[in-house]
Amino acid sequence: MDKQYIPKNFAENLKTKDERREHEEREPYSLDDLKKLFESPVYQNIDKAAPETFFIPLISLFSGMRLEEICQLYVDDIREVEGVLCFDINDKMLIGAAIWHARFYLLLCH
Repeated sequence: MDKQYIPKNFAENLKTKDERREHEEREPYSLDDLKKLFESPVYQNIDKAAPETFFIPLISLFSGMRLEEICQLYVDDIREVEGVLCFDINDKMLIGAAIWHARFYLLLCH
């Protein structure tokens, strides 16, 4: 609209439907929350931290993955696609989960 290529913004009042269930809605972490987490003893004493305690919050922070998705990852779910490392979120994660919660995608590793 700024350049006036079209006379009207047809998406101006368009809203997307939030399809999350109530139990899936969460507030994002604040900067203070993140500071508390990453200044915790786990990140101050890296050599004493359990790998899952150290890496799960980092994977979540940089990927946006859900805790349930991260905890179900297998080593072979980390793939290289065109020279870029990705998490392969796939149907192996459906064990014990409801099918309608499934999301299948490749997600970049940072």
